[in-house]
Amino acid sequence: MIISLKLKKRENILNLLFLFLPINFLLPVSYSNMFCIIYLFTTFFFFKKYNLNFKKDILDLVIFFFFCIIITSSLREILILNDFKKEDLIVKIFNKISVIRFFFIYWLTKNILQYNLVKIENFFKISLYCVIFVSINILLMHLIGNDIFGNKEFANRFSTIFGERAVAGTYLLNFFFFGLIYFYHLNKKNSLIIFFFTLLISLGILLTLDRMPIFLFLLFFFLICLLNIKKDYRLLIILITILPILFFLVLKYEKLSNRYSLFLFGLEIQKLSFDKTKKENINYYSYVSIYKDSINTFFFEKSIIGSGNSSFYSRCKNYRMQTDFKSTVHKYAFACPKHTHHLYLEVLIASGALGFIVFVITIILKFFLLKKNLLNQIPSHYTINSILLITLILEIFPFRTYGDVFNSYNGFFFFFKIALIYGIIKNKLIKLK
Repeated sequence: MIISLKLKKRENILNLLFLFLPINFLLPVSYSNMFCIIYLFTTFFFFKKYNLNFKKDILDLVIFFFFCIIITSSLREILILNDFKKEDLIVKIFNKISVIRFFFIYWLTKNILQYNLVKIENFFKISLYCVIFVSINILLMHLIGNDIFGNKEFANRFSTIFGERAVAGTYLLNFFFFGLIYFYHLNKKNSLIIFFFTLLISLGILLTLDRMPIFLFLLFFFLICLLNIKKDYRLLIILITILPILFFLVLKYEKLSNRYSLFLFGLEIQKLSFDKTKKENINYYSYVSIYKDSINTFFFEKSIIGSGNSSFYSRCKNYRMQTDFKSTVHKYAFACPKHTHHLYLEVLIASGALGFIVFVITIILKFFLLKKNLLNQIPSHYTINSILLITLILEIFPFRTYGDVFNSYNGFFFFFKIALIYGIIKNKLIKLK
């Protein structure tokens, strides 16, 4: 389809939205929720105003079916629990149905990329600036005790602008990939610039004391070197150079050695308070225990379509109260966190066996479609698309810890990122100068 010149002049609003996305995820969750609504309504309005057809394929329909399962299971959960006032029913139903917004984030983003309505290189540039900004703030927190906003260390984490949310490492990891692509998009041959950028971000991730992001960062370089060793050896040299620096810091800097000495691939011990009315009632609970409880809860419920989005706590509570002796005696469900801390387990609890199968099949199909498309790319696009493909692998990596993918912040980013990766590779939007 050929887009008119008049339409191209009106694309600025979509470009501005895309430009703001890396900044949006730096802001408090309430602002992110507001931006999500603005993003959806603006895109719908744009397509309708200029009579652009919404493109869809079989995978889009499958993903829509997945969300229909989530909504059905969520509404069923409301009826089962029945622990609310009647006047709250409409609000609860609306909150459960609103999960469909994540499908529209995915679908509309993919359509924007298919019509080539945005200058994606500007998104990469802003991502580059944002991760540099966050990394410098984290370095300042270690050097002078606070960042430029006055934020200090909180609960043994250096989250800078994110405050109490320990997501700084994850943010740096996610947007580092897009910042790195920017150098390749410009076809820069200056390996020194790429090296210092990568060193700065790797230090930023390490110094957040977020363990899973630094593991995924190193895994990314290992995989990209395997895919790219014959076409671009610069990334291998960068990895070989940076690794000794990171290990030296971990050995010599007490905060790092204390934090990373017990690093078990993200399966760290979490300090959870099980009863807020009894300050002394504090226990230690590992991710492995949470995963075990998630699986036990699923088999205890034996649900084909699950119990709905963000329902793990209530289901785990029910499981504990009926099967755990300690919980039964004290009449309190011990050791039930708010979510499963795992992408696939969250999907399993929310959508049941049926939704889980649909989700996994969709992920597998998308991966193989992108892999096939990657092999057909011209050599100048290979490194960029390799980065994007590995970014997808890390996003769906089965052994990583994960937030609740059905809450506003995590859900917005997850489904936007999947659409972004899929759209760029499949539609060949990258054009090197």
